[in-house]
Amino acid sequence: MGKKNYGSCYGEPYQRFRYLIKYIENYYGRKTTILIPNALDGQHVLPSVRKGHKVVCYESVNEFINGGTIGNYNIVGLKTKLNYFNMLDQVELIEKNFYNTKVEREYEFVYCYKSLHLKENKDIPKDRKMRKLLSSVKENGFIYIFYHLAKNENDYINYPKDQYFRKYEMQKYFDDSWQIIIAKEFNLTTKDNSHPFNEKEHSHLVGHIFARKLYKRRKHKYTYDIKVGIVDNK
Repeated sequence: MGKKNYGSCYGEPYQRFRYLIKYIENYYGRKTTILIPNALDGQHVLPSVRKGHKVVCYESVNEFINGGTIGNYNIVGLKTKLNYFNMLDQVELIEKNFYNTKVEREYEFVYCYKSLHLKENKDIPKDRKMRKLLSSVKENGFIYIFYHLAKNENDYINYPKDQYFRKYEMQKYFDDSWQIIIAKEFNLTTKDNSHPFNEKEHSHLVGHIFARKLYKRRKHKYTYDIKVGIVDNK
């Protein structure tokens, strides 16, 4: 593959991605900064920058960052791609696991594509990952999550409850401070091509959700006025 055609070892960007980007642009009337919790080798990072957006992304797998070999895949690292395409000023690459990092910033768009189920994130409890994602969204900001469902909801060996979602479980994470724009879970499996850490063609039962944060939950502080006096019992 020639340098000018640097692609991702995970294939083309998700087909719905360009529609999400267009929705965000139309809503704000401008470009924004996108948080991508797992950059991989740039599958959705590079297309975001090409659309004029800035990106903050996390990645902890060295081969995706600096290049290398995973199984039969010879990977061109994200740093090399960013340098070649002159995107270093538009992308902040944080070489850490997003879900193990303290949330310090909020974003107008958080884009989470399969990140919850990647090999490097499987040991992190599902609830913690969801809290990290949702708390990273600004008030009046958006989040998109593409996720895997258990093919057999009663199989807790192959589909641990702490890693795979059950039907309609995802929506329970979104309380009345959120507006759910799209929420869909499929009944038929979706084919997935081979990729690093899973080199055979396979399939997943999937769902996706797109939502806007209407307002932030505030912590209420109470002030008590305590008066101390002398009681006259006469």
